[in-house]
Amino acid sequence: MTNQNDDLRRTDPGFTERMLHFADVEVAQDPDTALDPQTRYLAILATLLGCQGTDEFRIQLARALDAGLTPVQVKEVVYQAVDYLGIGRVRPFLGITNEVLEARGVGNSADLLRKVVLQCLPYIGYPRTLNALSTVGEAEQAVASAE
Repeated sequence: MTNQNDDLRRTDPGFTERMLHFADVEVAQDPDTALDPQTRYLAILATLLGCQGTDEFRIQLARALDAGLTPVQVKEVVYQAVDYLGIGRVRPFLGITNEVLEARGVGNSADLLRKVVLQCLPYIGYPRTLNALSTVGEAEQAVASAE
């Protein structure tokens, strides 16, 4: 998988240097607002979902996983976004998430995902659980249709 920041370093080195310094130094390392990496990346991924930043989501997802965010945490933020953004806006992010996780050798079966969702039921309630289970079912059906 090509790192898009590497492509930008080649074509727009000044922009890349400024962008990375702003995001990774000025903001991320501000002692008054610094967060632990996992919380920071959960917020970043949720923000990118909200603003439909698919290209940046792909980059930040890899960085989030490298910083210790678990695949389950990543999937949960994507699943929860359906309630607020709708499946039409979230589906591309689910595809990106699955692609990145598969490229890293992480694969979750639909059965495992259902179990994870059901374990979260007491904490997220029935409406979100049913939405998540529906999403898992849709993804499972899409995979079956593609095969």
